[in-house]
Amino acid sequence: MPTNPSSPPFRADHVGSLLRPERLLKAREQFRNGQLAQEQLRSEEDQAVRAVVRLQEDLGLKSITDGEFRRQLWHTDFLMLFANVATGRTGMTAKFHTDAGTIEREMTSFRITGRIERRHPIFVSHFAFLKDVTSKTAKITIPSPTVLHFRGGRDAVDKTAYPDIEDFLATSPPHTARKFTISAKPAARIYRSTR
Repeated sequence: MPTNPSSPPFRADHVGSLLRPERLLKAREQFRNGQLAQEQLRSEEDQAVRAVVRLQEDLGLKSITDGEFRRQLWHTDFLMLFANVATGRTGMTAKFHTDAGTIEREMTSFRITGRIERRHPIFVSHFAFLKDVTSKTAKITIPSPTVLHFRGGRDAVDKTAYPDIEDFLATSPPHTARKFTISAKPAARIYRSTR
């Protein structure tokens, strides 16, 4: 444990997704239907992120997330920004129980079709915005390498690109997350990886 309770790592923490506000869900649906411009969606996201940052700060949390409000799915949006990553069907479904009833959806799987490459920074602007709107430690959730192949196993990873699965695991996010995702500016003091 750190001797300074205001420096990471913190005694208690939270990870990732928070419930999206109804207004943001509606804006995202309007965007998908072509009824809302990208700039208008970004404005709604900015407003929702500011509100969820205030909520976390008011609760006394020391590390702050954007609630992943700019993501449709916590892992897919991140992983699909790498070259040679494709989605596939699993045939497996998951059920989510809500006050409105049960939602059932097919789970996403990924296929690695070649060497994974980062062709541009990923979520750097999201992180920079978060850092600008909080006085606490900003953080971002990055999916682990297992998310890329855990529903498809070895068959989901191209054997020509990665004849040795250990090579894939050593070069896939977040093993090299700092190199792949967050450039030196704005640098994350801490980042949270799922396992």
